[in-house]
Amino acid sequence: MYGTSTRRWFKAYPLPEQNRKRGNLLVQWPALQRDRFRAVNLQEPENHACGIFRWLAAVHGQEETCHMPVAAFLSHYHLRLLDDEVFFKRYKYKLQIDILHTQEEDWMEHVPLHPVRFREKDFQTLYIQLHILWHNILYESFLIYGTNIRNYRISRKWGQGYLLLFRIPGQHEWICLGQFFEKEHLIHVANLFCSFLCSITHRCMPGYIVEHLLYADKSDDEEEKRRLTFIFPRFAKAVYRKEHIEMLIRERIPTHQQAGFLWLKVKDMTDFERLYYSWRKAWSNSDRDLDRLSNELKMYLSGWKIKNERRQ
Repeated sequence: MYGTSTRRWFKAYPLPEQNRKRGNLLVQWPALQRDRFRAVNLQEPENHACGIFRWLAAVHGQEETCHMPVAAFLSHYHLRLLDDEVFFKRYKYKLQIDILHTQEEDWMEHVPLHPVRFREKDFQTLYIQLHILWHNILYESFLIYGTNIRNYRISRKWGQGYLLLFRIPGQHEWICLGQFFEKEHLIHVANLFCSFLCSITHRCMPGYIVEHLLYADKSDDEEEKRRLTFIFPRFAKAVYRKEHIEMLIRERIPTHQQAGFLWLKVKDMTDFERLYYSWRKAWSNSDRDLDRLSNELKMYLSGWKIKNERRQ
């Protein structure tokens, strides 16, 4: 229908779920096509997603999306999102979270995958069971690797039940997330936590688009004015595969425009958002600081472009 096969976007899902998501997408398709080239309206609320982000959300099986700053990403659950470096340097040992090392892996077993859908009322279960949530924090790698049940383990604590452990791939330390008397309950909570981490990223497409034309000056050539920069938090790669997202966007934008991409860690994303929202407010209010903020945003994105080119 509409000259596009939707099956390729949902082939990873079981057939009933695949058909439901495809059906939802087809219902939205006329409006998505109408708004596909619609950019950010600076007069609209700041959490309003532009056309390309609404389309990306629909392609990933979401019926709607919002725009939420990373700084406020987990505020609904009274959680703070920390950069990995901040967590491991300042918080890891202060929070009385047990750290286990690799020599104890012989006593561990994998957590089996039991798919479960997170619901709002389930957060109370997670909060009661998982130590790290008692401190109202998560760190970035949880949103990247915590969505995969293969990064969790079960450890038997003789006479005291079972421990739920988590490790970032490539690291040697295991973090104890909680203690359970029943193994089945541990398995359920681990899978529920994975679903929770997926859901908070799925329900909010945390990305931005900057049209270079909006801050261009007389020194910029036409190619620069046609550029678009898409900015995503690095943790979104856990749910939205980087190469897949970039391919989808390049397929959908007008052919005369060029797309660049930034995938930023939490601290860098927060710095960008602070500048972006100040610039956007100045734009919508015709603020006298607009020229200064436009130049700062231009230099910020140019700096990241240069960094990425050096890495390649």
